[in-house]
Amino acid sequence: MKKIVVCGAIRNVEKTIFNDYQRISEALSDFDLQWVFIESDSHDQTIEVVKGMMANDPKIRTEFCGKLSTTLPYRTQRLAYARNLYTQIVKENYQDVDYVVVADFDGLNSAISKEAVNSSFKNKDWDVVTANQSDVYYDIWCLRSTGWIERDCWKEYFDLTKKGADNLTAFKLAIAPLLRTIPKDSNWIEVDSAHGGFLIFKPKAFIAGTHIAFDSDGRETCEIVAYNADLRKAGYRIFINPAMINAEWTDHGRYQLWTRSQLK
Repeated sequence: MKKIVVCGAIRNVEKTIFNDYQRISEALSDFDLQWVFIESDSHDQTIEVVKGMMANDPKIRTEFCGKLSTTLPYRTQRLAYARNLYTQIVKENYQDVDYVVVADFDGLNSAISKEAVNSSFKNKDWDVVTANQSDVYYDIWCLRSTGWIERDCWKEYFDLTKKGADNLTAFKLAIAPLLRTIPKDSNWIEVDSAHGGFLIFKPKAFIAGTHIAFDSDGRETCEIVAYNADLRKAGYRIFINPAMINAEWTDHGRYQLWTRSQLK
């Protein structure tokens, strides 16, 4: 049985993490699973829930990082810290795994299944495979794809509002043209960066990058983009697998669709 280590950065997930853990466990039931969670800044019962899970599953490792917000005030800073920490832990302690999975544990992975996961192993020539959603593809802040998204679209949105554009106009210009639904039976899409809440890595690719929370101008940006840029520079290939559906819809995707509907 091949081995997978599943990694997640978690905060305030007391109501979702156990169900996500169960769904992901079932989706990956063909593998021997280990888990690495990085927790910080929770103000609900996340710590207690995770400790209970650890008592029942000795293959769960969790680093409780306390209140990072006192020294890392930006959300992306804390995410970068957590993601770099689990990357280092995997590099140092899980050298024998065959794959690494990164997943969100906030309820996003509501439709992940064994069928969806296994569709990623029908192809061979990949280093990172990322998920799709049945509704609009929501994770456009992380996405970089030639001819689709080649810039920080939310940075453009906020720049437009600072110049006097109202929110709907800024959304119409910066965000709405980028919203797509990717049919499940589409061909794989090679990208420069993607996340989507569920990813499968080959181990050498997983440890090849560093998450960075600020762009070259010192502005907060998606920490995953810099990490994936490192992977691409090292020659690793990243794909969206349209058949690896992890959610029918997301709150963020529905918000984007609702906002677009207001433009009609």
